[in-house]
Amino acid sequence: MLVNKFWFELAVGFLWEDVSQSAPMTWYKNDLTTLMSAIEPGRRQMYARHMVVAQEGRIFCRTDVSVDLSDLEFPRLEEVRLMTEYENYLPRMKAPNVWELSVNPRYESDWDGPEIYTLTEYNMDELLDQIAERFPNLQKLTFEDRAMAYEGTMDEFRKRMPMLTEINDDLVTEVVKDTHTLRPWLDRPWSGALWR
Repeated sequence: MLVNKFWFELAVGFLWEDVSQSAPMTWYKNDLTTLMSAIEPGRRQMYARHMVVAQEGRIFCRTDVSVDLSDLEFPRLEEVRLMTEYENYLPRMKAPNVWELSVNPRYESDWDGPEIYTLTEYNMDELLDQIAERFPNLQKLTFEDRAMAYEGTMDEFRKRMPMLTEINDDLVTEVVKDTHTLRPWLDRPWSGALWR
């Protein structure tokens, strides 16, 4: 079926405005990199220019290069919802108008098991560096679940972000820096059982 250009532009703009809502409760299927990887590279920009709200959940590791977002411009993108895992790498993207970022660190707790922090003090600095670099005009930052940071990390981030007017970091626990060199590796949930 053919659709004229006017109706196509109207429909695409409506459908791609808030891509975070396209599949509720399945953030791994409707995140930005997954959606963009399903589109031919030559057509990605056409959809990227319509996005206002997006979510990124596939930031598992630095080597995740399923789709390169660095050449795409997201001129209307204002809000990003970020789901973190144990390794945090936020894809490079041109999104100068992002003013709101929500971070869901996926803290897990079981009444009879250990607490599991996926965003710990060991990788919080790196994530905040990436946020400052990719979203310099950020005005609002919210941590939706528990996370950990070194003492003073959040204050330093506030100083680096002059436009940041609101930061909800009540769920971020600041800890004293540990000088033990193996500590970051030992605290990972997948390795702790081997060494404790």
